[in-house]
Amino acid sequence: MKVLLVHSGSCEPELRQLRHWLEAENCEVAIVDLNHPDEQSQTKAITESVSECDSVVVLMDSQLPLPEVQVAILAANAKGKKILGVKLAAAVVVDALEKFGSSLIGFNRELIIDAVCEDRFAWTDEEGRPREEPETERHKCKKPANRNAAA
Repeated sequence: MKVLLVHSGSCEPELRQLRHWLEAENCEVAIVDLNHPDEQSQTKAITESVSECDSVVVLMDSQLPLPEVQVAILAANAKGKKILGVKLAAAVVVDALEKFGSSLIGFNRELIIDAVCEDRFAWTDEEGRPREEPETERHKCKKPANRNAAA
C-alpha cells in the first residue's frame, strides 16, 4: 500500500514518527511538503503524487497552506482515495476534509494504522474523544432498504 503524507514542513518529528509507523506496517511512503519553494509546480506535484497512492494523510497544523491542502483533498476525492486528517497542535481543519475525508483524528498510532491499513475510520473532537462522522455526500452511503421484503 502506498501512502502520501502531506505536511507543512513544520512538523518534522511527527512526520518522522508517522513514516516509521507506516513503514513498520509495510506501507510505501511518499511525502509532499506544501511549503516547498517552487509554487508553480506545487499543484502538479500534488495531483501526480495523489494519483500514485492509495491513501492521503494530511498532517494538520497551524502552518499548513490552506489552498494547497484543498488541492490535495479534492484531487484525492476525485480519484477515490482514502483521505485521513491527523490533527496536530493548533491545527486548522479545512472544510474539504470534513466534507470528503475518510477520517479525522489526533496523532494516535492505533487510529492512524486502523484507518490506513484496515479501513477502520474514526472521527475525534478537539480533545480526542470519538464523535460522529459528518453527514456528507462521501459519508452518507447506506445500503438501501430491501424493497422486496414488503412485497
